[in-house]
Parts: sequence; C-alpha cells; structure tokens
Amino acid sequence: MIEATILCGLSCAGKSVGGEFLSHLHDAQHIEASTFMREFWSIHHCTDEGPDEFAARYLREKPNAVPMAILEHGLKLGLKKAIITGLRSIAEIEYSVGAFSSVQLLLVTAQPSIRYSRSNIRGRSGAPKTQKEFELLDSMQLEMGVADMIDAPGWEIVENNSSMAAYQRKLSELTV
Repeated sequence: MIEATILCGLSCAGKSVGGEFLSHLHDAQHIEASTFMREFWSIHHCTDEGPDEFAARYLREKPNAVPMAILEHGLKLGLKKAIITGLRSIAEIEYSVGAFSSVQLLLVTAQPSIRYSRSNIRGRSGAPKTQKEFELLDSMQLEMGVADMIDAPGWEIVENNSSMAAYQRKLSELTV
C-alpha cells in the first residue's frame, strides 16, 4: 500500500511548492490532483463550462473520482510514498484516509494578499486577473470543501506567510 502526505489549501498557498519539496525530502512521488481533474474536464465537460466550474460540479457528482484515480496511478507505478497536492473536498479526503495505508493531512494557509501576489507572479493562463476575481476563486474553493477542512480533526496547519526557507523548515518538522 501507499503512504500519503496530503497538502490542501486555497490557490497559491504553497501546496505545489511544498509537495515538490517534500517529494525530494522523503523520496516520494509528487502527485497533483489538478492533473487528474483537468483530464476528467477534457473528457466530460460541457462546452460552456470552464475548468473551475467543472471541478465544483464534478466534486459534487463524483467526489471520489480524483483520489481513486490517484490511488490507481500510484499502485500502477508501484509507489510506496506519495505527496498529494490539491484535493479540494472533505469527501476526497475521507476516501483517501480509507484507501491509503497511512495519511498525513497538512492544510497550507497564507494571507490572501500574499496568495494574490503569488498568483500574479506565477502568471498562469486563466488565473484571476483582479483581486475580486481572486476572491471569487477563494469562495468557490471554500464551497468545494476547503472550508470543511479548516474545522475538521486531524489536520496540521502550516502557515506559509514568510520565506521559502521558513516554510520548508515547518514542512520538514511536521513530516516523517
């Protein structure tokens, strides 16, 4: 079976950067949930539905689809350890806790102004262009289930409001 460390949080909190760091630190495969959601979107979306809208709908309709695909992918690769980033709903987390041999849950947080600045620096295609658009994305992700994670038991909170070195130090201290 596969041991998993799962990093969740809002956009630009530091999930992917943390996942890459932990994958090197623990000799584990970093798996981005968004890769699988984008694949589902390319197959199943309506023509007038963007990726964020599709993800919100798909999580309601098939909440286990992404973690099931991640588990299947990991087993196919023969993984022992995986660092999974970007799951968005508590249902995905509950499935993962039951499916993987062990799961460590890390909720990555950062102040909205810091995350918005990171989003602008990163400059990804389709990223929010204004603070208002960024706030709407936050609202959508909170509704998808990130808000439920904040109050759920079993999460280690990792604040990522300062330097990369400080963030990596926190991650190192929290993970095995």
